[in-house]
Amino acid sequence: MSANKNLLYHDLREEARKGSLPALVGRAEELQRLEGLVGRRVNNNAAIVAPAGSGKTALVWGLMRNLSRESRFDKYALLQLDAEHLADLDDEPALEERFSEALARIPSCVLFIDDIGREIARNLPLAQRVHRLYKPLLARPDVHLLFAMSPQEHAWMSREYPPLLQQCEALELKKQSGAEYARVLARKIPKLNAVRRRIVPDSALQEIVAFLERFPALGALPRAGIQLLDEARA
Repeated sequence: MSANKNLLYHDLREEARKGSLPALVGRAEELQRLEGLVGRRVNNNAAIVAPAGSGKTALVWGLMRNLSRESRFDKYALLQLDAEHLADLDDEPALEERFSEALARIPSCVLFIDDIGREIARNLPLAQRVHRLYKPLLARPDVHLLFAMSPQEHAWMSREYPPLLQQCEALELKKQSGAEYARVLARKIPKLNAVRRRIVPDSALQEIVAFLERFPALGALPRAGIQLLDEARA
């Protein structure tokens, strides 16, 4: 993690080099759309829309992992900016000028801001400040902003303050297949086994996925599946 004045950002190219970014399961169509977006000079920002826990962050990390491996994207820094700076801006509006100066120094990049909707939805004054803050970056042909938000947050912004989204292509994540969700869960088992080793057959993973698909109120896949798998193994 590096500091840019009071803005904290993660260097995802470095994380990919160290092997810290997990491989993505599925999502080939969404990855293709995002990679095409990075190749544009206009209409080159995206709002990634999906319920919490359904894989928005994993998709972007998978994208960054792919971009870090292709020489044609070497000119871009691959960054993730913590959404906490928006909460700071809400508490201290005077930080807007300071943050603007810091963002003006950002190089050509793909910049991911996770959970932006969580911070600004239903807070119109903050949405207006955030738009002023990011407006110069949204217009830069060499900067590609990726915002993550839920469908409810996207609907609120589209209705109450559309300027922030007008320069973003909306990418709504499709539901993955049961087999893909099971593969996501299978990849989490080695990490869970670091605490308590258990053998989990593929049939059990498929049952977890089927159970959560029957009862969506328990949460979105794959996050809800990972939580249920962890609880079942405890």
